[in-house]
This record gives sequence, structure tokens and C-alpha cells, in this order.
Amino acid sequence: HVESIQAELAQLLAPVAPRVPEIPFYSTVTNEVIDSAILDAGYWYRNLRQTVEFEKTTWKLLADGFTTFIESSAHPVLTIGLQETFEAAGAVAALAVPSLRRDEGGLERFLLSLGQAWAHGVPVDWTPQLPEVTHPVDLPTYPFQRQHYWLSASHAAAPTVSDLGPGAAPHPLLGAAVELPGSGSLLYTGRLSLTAQPWLGDAETLPGATFLELALRAGEEAGTGRVDELMLHEPLVIPRRGGVQLRVEVGEPEDDGLRRLSVHSRREGRAPGTAWTRHATAVLAADEPAPGWDLEVWPPLDAEPLDAGSLPGIRAAWRRDGELYAEIVSGEGHDPAGYALHPALLEAALGSAVLTGLPAGAASVRWRDVTLHAVGATTLRVRVVPTADEPLGVAVEIADGSGAPVATVGAMLLKDGADDRIRQAAFAQRGGQYTVEWTDEKPAPVAEATPDSWAVVGEDVFRARSGLMAAGTYAEAHPGLDALAARIEAEGAPAPEVVLVSVAATADGDIATSVRQSIEEAAQRVRTWLADTRFTGSRLVFLTKDATAASAPQGGDPAAAAVWGLIRAAQETDPDRFVLADTDGSKASWRSLVKAIAAGHDQLALRRSTLKVPRLAPAVAGTWPAYDPEGTVLVVGRQAEPYARRLAERHGVRNLLLAGARDTADLEAGLTAAGARVTAAPADPADPTALADALAAASPAHPVIAVVHAVDPQADAPAEAAHAARTAQALREAAGPDAAYVMLSEEEGATGAFLEAWARVLRSGGTTAVALSGRPGTAGPVDGELLDAATAVGAAGVVVAEPDFEALAALAAAGRLPALWRGLVRGPARRTVKEGPAGAGGFKQRLLALDAAGCDALLLDLVREHAASVLGHGSGEAIDADRKFRDMGFDSLSALALRNALNDVTALRMPPGVVFDQPTSAELAQHIKQQIFGR
Repeated sequence: HVESIQAELAQLLAPVAPRVPEIPFYSTVTNEVIDSAILDAGYWYRNLRQTVEFEKTTWKLLADGFTTFIESSAHPVLTIGLQETFEAAGAVAALAVPSLRRDEGGLERFLLSLGQAWAHGVPVDWTPQLPEVTHPVDLPTYPFQRQHYWLSASHAAAPTVSDLGPGAAPHPLLGAAVELPGSGSLLYTGRLSLTAQPWLGDAETLPGATFLELALRAGEEAGTGRVDELMLHEPLVIPRRGGVQLRVEVGEPEDDGLRRLSVHSRREGRAPGTAWTRHATAVLAADEPAPGWDLEVWPPLDAEPLDAGSLPGIRAAWRRDGELYAEIVSGEGHDPAGYALHPALLEAALGSAVLTGLPAGAASVRWRDVTLHAVGATTLRVRVVPTADEPLGVAVEIADGSGAPVATVGAMLLKDGADDRIRQAAFAQRGGQYTVEWTDEKPAPVAEATPDSWAVVGEDVFRARSGLMAAGTYAEAHPGLDALAARIEAEGAPAPEVVLVSVAATADGDIATSVRQSIEEAAQRVRTWLADTRFTGSRLVFLTKDATAASAPQGGDPAAAAVWGLIRAAQETDPDRFVLADTDGSKASWRSLVKAIAAGHDQLALRRSTLKVPRLAPAVAGTWPAYDPEGTVLVVGRQAEPYARRLAERHGVRNLLLAGARDTADLEAGLTAAGARVTAAPADPADPTALADALAAASPAHPVIAVVHAVDPQADAPAEAAHAARTAQALREAAGPDAAYVMLSEEEGATGAFLEAWARVLRSGGTTAVALSGRPGTAGPVDGELLDAATAVGAAGVVVAEPDFEALAALAAAGRLPALWRGLVRGPARRTVKEGPAGAGGFKQRLLALDAAGCDALLLDLVREHAASVLGHGSGEAIDADRKFRDMGFDSLSALALRNALNDVTALRMPPGVVFDQPTSAELAQHIKQQIFGR
């Protein structure tokens, strides 16, 4: 019914002029940061009509480093959902803080919530509530109760950077300088970002003058104020989001007094061990005597005025006898403090050299004999003299506003063709593109941990039961999970440790129907498995064939692949509950399966006795066919729009056909402004006939050369994947095998896995195809630049992700790192010995050492102590074992806190509602006992 108010809403909101958000605005409509004035009527209509992507946006906030979430509401309704997302993401430091609660809408509740945020590290100005005390405060008249509430420090404070020895580097780009023992070398560390250095503006790469300024400033600190020579090796591509780590190293003095300098960078958030990129090297030398020139006569006599055009920072320019003279002014906000010479000002001064007739696209790559004479200038006079021995070389003299020398550049050499180098550097430095590599893993020998009880459920498509029996492992057979649960209930027997289900192969013809049926059946099994507590300690294994690139690098089973994507997502939220196994059905593969499950693998491909496991690896640059500017690119789906803009702006594509019933007015305007001809066709892209009619309407002179197919997310995963399958088939039928196919999925779920398998199918017939998908908790494929780089990888499937490697390292340390990341994130090299009251056997062993009465007493004490802690009581004695939690004041938040505390101690995975399902301490204690012992 929302569609019925679209026109009315547009009319009512028309007078409202959207503004650019002043603080980061994370949209649950687009799942991205809004940094432009787009919050218009159309946006708020989509906010009402589309699925609210609250969970995906929370993942993105966590990935961007946010750890405190404050819910501003009369009663918390999102906090529990946030907590579950934190757990799924392994964000142990994240906290959700409510503001008010039902029946607690006053200032006291608000201040209590504020205190909770403050205790988590959020700065709070308490002055309005805690005015300065002007007289002593009386002590209470009653005796102290001798109960200690103060927090006691368990360890000394961590050392600060200054405690470790580095000295501060008084430079805006360099945060610390470290003297390396055993030599006179210096290492400067720093950080670069558009937020911290807004003067970079729209620059695609760090200006070359910035490297020169860094060398001058570092040389000054090292006692070598002249840059004898500086050479650029690789452009530093500036990220639109996040920052870049900088390292400037000055080597120890050589025999002749020279020192070597190098500048390296690495994007923030890269995997540990990622290589640093070398951008510049230099030779530093001692200062030379004061220069014998000045520019006091200004403007120069007999100089001819020049039009500087749109060159930044140049206020005026003149030419005389082949020499260039220019006056440079500092831009707004270009504070020179700390710099030898502000990089933007220096770049403008050096950039004026193009007015001597140098190629407009030339960029400086090398400097010789550069000396700094003064610092702090904000207005410059520049003299540029072409060099006789270098066709793309100039000498530069830089003076301040009075004409006194500031810097001398003996020679600056330029090079044309910077665009290609920038594109290559962008791929290498950007990162964020990964491929799934299948690596051989030697199965661990059968050990005591090998599961003793196995069962096969449902139709045994791959004859798993007979295969296991032949491999020496007995397995029961049951018609379904419900029948297995009924048998467990009737006989009082424990659940099998491993339960296997088969995923049937894709039926010939209607792939979309097979995809939907397979996903729906798998999703129902997942729901049943998680809902039945009798299966809590067991693992459900999904058996497939030809679902992965390990088994079918060319082609494969798209429906089985979609099930892999669905179960991978389930493994993220419920680890240790599901296993994915792609098998060839050979006798040796069943033996390997037993060993692999005993070893704890949760994703594997079996080819006879060979076990392969998936690991994400940084993508390697490949090739992608150049787009014919006169061809037509067919664009499907809203998520494809950033890439469509990239095609028009960077690849010169001039014909785009937008298929699908959606509002494309803004996109059409942007593409038209970029010089493209745009045709919008409301045809359903999943309808082959309608799609063929839309393509036929296009000019025959502009055949379809590429298809960009983005899947718009839906709440129903089976429906989303099935629609993607129908659309993919229709697009191949309409566009043919000669077009290149770029397929995008916001997340690497069922749809993303299907598209990757479909790309393998297309490639098996000689068609160029790539499927790009995001990862939960990371930035998905919404950036045109990133997508552009990802298409050049040359693989059928590319995972587009900007992961938080610190959070992944924490998961690795806790033993909960998802399998795909284990090739990029190192876990602890050795097992950590856990000692304490629980002993080596853990909490369960403590219970086993007690008789029945002692076991019940320990569990009840456990529940009461933690309930008292949550409610703020001094001890568990304040908790009545038979009183309902609700009557004691528990609400949804405090119940969640109690559940979390009990899960930590018992290592169970009890659901958030367990405190209200087992409403008293006594009942909850018995429930925990049943969960631990399975009875």
C-alpha cells in the first residue's frame, strides 16, 4: 500500500531542501554513508517502501570502527538485535546503550544510561550535573557496611607511544619518529586521509610535491637540508574512505655524509603481512650556501601577462624570454604550521611549469638539487626556466611575497602518460578484492575426537550411508529431521554427533525453480536444526556435488552452489553447527570426510582421498576486454548504477540501456552529463521476450557489448536467488555469448554463490563473465572504482570486501575465525593453557566431580550470582530461587546480559529469550543442566 502515497509524499516533501549531512549519515536504505544532498522526497519514499537494511548497516558501522551504539528512544527495541549482530560479528568491544526505558522516562534513567556509555569510554561532560564542590561534603552518619565497590586495577596501564621512546615529529603527516638502535637511522610514522588532509580535495593521487616536502622536512630533522635527488616510483592513490599508513625512513649517514630516504605506504585495514608500497626514494645531502638570486622585482620587467586558466593556486602569470613567472597564493585552510612548505602551495608552484608549454598530462617524477631556504610562506613568487638537456625538464626558483628565496629546485623532470600508471597503482594499493582459492589440506589422522554416532537424513542421493559403512563408520538412516527428533524423544537416546543431508542436483531446464526449491529446503532444515535443542551439540552436514570451483572449475551445479552460499551465511551466525562437504562419492572420499569432520573443518571439497579447503586470497590483477565506446551496455538493478557511471566517465561508454521498472532520472542525468546516450526500458529483465524487444529497439549500430546485472536485495533469500537465476538466464538469451557479463550481489549469500557458479557456466562456453559479491560485516560492492578494479581480476568469482582485520584477529585468538579468512589472518601459534577454578576440563568437569545434589547446588548458585550481578545486588543470596525474573525487575536488556554471562561460563549457546522461557532461577539452573548433559 505504500505505492499509493508516493505522489502525495513527493508533493508534501517537495518544499524540503536536503542538505549534506554534517556528521557521517549511515543509511539503512542504501547501506552506505550519505555524503551528498540526496535525502529528498524520493529517498524517504524508498525508506518507507524498501526493506530496512538495519542489520547490514550495523555490520558496516562495525567494519568502520564504531563500537558504541546509543539507541535514542522511549524504550529500547533495537538493542537486542544489535547485541546479536555484535555476537555474529565477533565484536567483543561493541556496546548497545539505551537512553530511556518503559516506565523509566525521567532524568534518573537517562543519567544512568549516560553513565553506562561513559563507563564504556564515551567522553561525557558531567559539569551540568556535577557542579564544582565549594565546601566539604559531610560523611554519612551510619557506619560503613564494609562492602567494596571500587574497581581494582588488575594490571598496570599500557605504555603510551612516548613511553616506548619515539620523539614527536612536528609535521602534520608524520605522527612519530623512532631512532633505530645500532645505527643513526630514523623511522617516521604517519597517516594520510581526506578527513585529516582536506586540502587534497578531489586529487586522485598524492601530489608529487608532497613527497618532496616530506623529504625536505625529514632531511631537516636529520641534519641534511638538501635533497640531492628524489625519484617517484609508484603513485600513491588516495582512498575515498579510510586512510593510508605512511612510513618515511632515513638511513644512517654514509661515508660521504649522504643519507638515503624512502617513503612507503599501506592502506589501513589490510591483512597482517600485506606488503608496503614504495613510492619514493631520495638521497639527502648537507645544505649549500645561501642562494645568490631573489625575485624582489615583481612583476618582472618587460614580462608578458599570461592566462593561467583554471590551474589551482595561481593568481597571476607572466612570460619573458622563454621563462615563466607566476604568483601563487595559499588556499583557504592551508595552514603552513609544521610543514617545510605546505604541499598544496608547493604543488601549485611546481605545477605552474605546464605554462611553459609542457604537456598538460605530464606529471613530475624526479627532482635534483632541491634546497629549502625558509619555511612558513603563504604567498610565493615562482620563476620556471626550461632546461636545455631535458625536453620535459625545468629549473624552479621559489621566493616568498617579498622576493626572498624560499626554495631552489635545480631540476624537475616530468613524464607523460600518468593515467595508466594510476590505474595500475589503484588496483595494487586499493586491495579489497579477494578470490576463493581451494588449497590441499592433509586430513588429520583419526583420533579419539572422531564422532562416534552418525546419521543420514532424507533422500540419500549420494549413497552416503553405504559409503560411510564401507569406510568403517556406522550411520543410521531416518526419513527426515523430524523423524530423527521423534526417535530421540521416544527412546531417550542422545542425538547423533553428525547428521548428513543431501542436496539434489539441479534439474535440467528450469534452473530458477531448482535454485528456489534447493534453498527453501535447506533453509527449512537450518530452522529446524537451530530450533530443536536436542541437536545443540551436533553438526548438520550438507552434501553436494559440483557446487564449488574445486570440483567444477568450468560450469558446475548453480542450485547446489546457492545452498553453499546460504549455509555459509548460517555458519557466520551459528558457528560449529553446520558443515558443507562437496563430494565425488568415491569410497576414499567418505574416509576423508570422517577425518575432516573430526579435524573440525566446516567447508571442504573431497576428490577421492584429496581434501581441499577454501581460503580467501588477495586477488591478482588480470585482464578484461576493453569496452567499445560505440557499443551498448545493458544495465540491470539499482546496485549497478555506480558501475554504470564508471563506464561512462572512465571507459568512455556512450550507449547505456537501463532495464527494469525503477526511477532512473538522477542516473540518466548524471550519465548524460558524462556524454552518454541513455535509454530507459521498463521491461522486466527476467522476461526474455520483453528484454529482447527492448534490445531490438536499440540502434543496430550499437550492439550489446556488456551486461551489468546487479541483484537488488530482497528479504526472502529463496525468492531473491530464484529471481536472479531467471534474470541471468534471460540476459544470456537476449544478449548472447559475445557480450561480457558483470554480475553483482550485495552479499555473498545464496544469490552471490549462485552468480559465481553462473559465471563459471558462462565462461565454460567461452563467454567473458565475472561475479562480484560482498561479505557480511564489510563494505559491499557499491563503489564504482572498486568494482572497476575487481572486474580486471580475471576470475569467475571475486569477493569485494574491506574487512576489519583487528576484529578478525580477535576471532582467530578466540578460535572462532570463519574458515574462509584463515588464509589471511593468522591464529595463535600455540594453544593457550586455561587454568583456574574450572580446571583443565572446564565447567562441565566441575559438575561431573559432584554428586546430583552438589551439581544442582552449583548450577543454582551460578544463576543466582549472575542474576544478582545484573540487578546490582551484592550477592546471590538476594535472589529468590523460585521468584520469577520479571517480578524481580528483569527486562529484555537485563535478561540478555544474564544470558550472555551464563553462556560465557558454561560455553553453551542459549538463545536470548531463555531467561523468560525458564522464568525462575531454579528452572533456569535445571535447563542449563539439561543442555550440558543432554538429559
